[in-house]
Amino acid sequence: MIPTTKQLAAELGCSEQTFQNWRRQDEADRGERADVLTSAERARLRELERENKVLRVNSNSNSIEPGHPEFESQGQAWARVEL
Repeated sequence: MIPTTKQLAAELGCSEQTFQNWRRQDEADRGERADVLTSAERARLRELERENKVLRVNSNSNSIEPGHPEFESQGQAWARVEL
């Protein structure tokens, strides 16, 4: 007899929902599901989100000129970036 999702989850010591999430992710990684991002796609998305955050911070900091109180409070010289 094939074990149920609930039985497999209990064997692994996780909830049934967690087991189903792992299974769904595995199916996506093997190309069997198109409705879920693969692990590689998720990693790339996180990387791009981090990069965007850095770019936004740098963009905001580039608008503060030397001599401005916020510039001085940062304790570092901000490089100007031409866009």
